[in-house]
Parts: sequence; C-alpha cells; structure tokens
Amino acid sequence: MTCNSYRNPLLLAKIVSTLDVISHGRSELGIGAGWYGREYESYRYEFPSHATRISQLDEALAIIKAMWSNESSASFEGKYYRIMDAICNPKPIQKPPLLS
Repeated sequence: MTCNSYRNPLLLAKIVSTLDVISHGRSELGIGAGWYGREYESYRYEFPSHATRISQLDEALAIIKAMWSNESSASFEGKYYRIMDAICNPKPIQKPPLLS
C-alpha cells in the first residue's frame, strides 16, 4: 500500500508494470489518498486538504489505468497531473488489481 502523494502516478504505473512482469503476473497495487499529516511533514511534502488529496488520487488512478491499457502511449490532462504520449513498456502481464 502506498500513498498517492509519494510517487508520480506515471512512474508508479511503470514500476508496478515492471514488477508484474518480473513476478509473472502476481503484482497488486494498493494506493490511497494519504491521511497521516505527520508523515507528510517528515517527508517535507505539502499536506493538501482531504478534498484535494481525493481529487489527486482520482486523476492518478486514471493515469495508471491508461498506462496499463493503452496499446502505444497514454495522454492525460487534469488539474493536478498532465502526461503526453507516455509509454509504459513492458506492459503488465495482467492488469494488476488496484486496491484504493
């Protein structure tokens, strides 16, 4: 389980995709919006409002799913994240279960 704020969703999608290939289709991704303000402070990350963290998670999930699903590349433009023609190779063997 990870907090959305700790990794760029594009990078996270690529990491989990690679892990899925290495593990022969056994990876899972648990991701949440983040809740523990003290942890954010210790990492020196901004601790946005609950509503903002939920919105960021929604956008991150859309990016992760697009990275795993689109054949060639993925693009996304939201309020918090933007990607253009991003490539995720190798693709995961399975669509790793997303637990959010």
